[in-house]
Amino acid sequence: SPDGQKLAFTARGEDGKKQLWIRPPDSTDATLLAGTEDVLRPFWSPDSRSLAFCAQGKLKRVNLDGGPPQTLCSVSEFRGGTWNRAGEILFAPNVVGGLFLVPAIGGEPKPVTAPDVSRQEIAHLSPYFLPDGRHYLFQVEASNAFPGVFVRSLDSKDVKQVLPDGALAIYDPAGWLLFVRNGALIVQPFDAN
Repeated sequence: SPDGQKLAFTARGEDGKKQLWIRPPDSTDATLLAGTEDVLRPFWSPDSRSLAFCAQGKLKRVNLDGGPPQTLCSVSEFRGGTWNRAGEILFAPNVVGGLFLVPAIGGEPKPVTAPDVSRQEIAHLSPYFLPDGRHYLFQVEASNAFPGVFVRSLDSKDVKQVLPDGALAIYDPAGWLLFVRNGALIVQPFDAN
């Protein structure tokens, strides 16, 4: 979690269904979050009090203080999401196409990006908000030599390439970009400004 107090993970229960669990980092005792059957790609709210995830064709959120998960919107084949302090969730609802934005309380998703067909882009995936909550990293899948990790703002259409390959990348607030390349975890200095 962003506050460093909880770990979230998926595991199969006795019934064989994948569900969402949380636990403190210094304990092996985990708590099941009810109603999270068939969970995919969970991600934290900035305040560490909720998790969003995909299940059964829906983007959902669950509050750690109890209650059933809330459906935010429909998705086809969820490919990652991220949540900012303004209460917005940026997500990839499909294996092809662009990124969409939806309020963290639910609503109608709005398109944010579209693949650049002149560069033979197929999809924008795995968004990850930077600390300002406006800029974000995302992966580009392309049918040619232009895949990579890019940075863009919700307020601009300007795009800048950060990595030359399509690795999933996340930002560590200490100023590092973390990604996997050739089976190794790579840590690279990164100025989020």
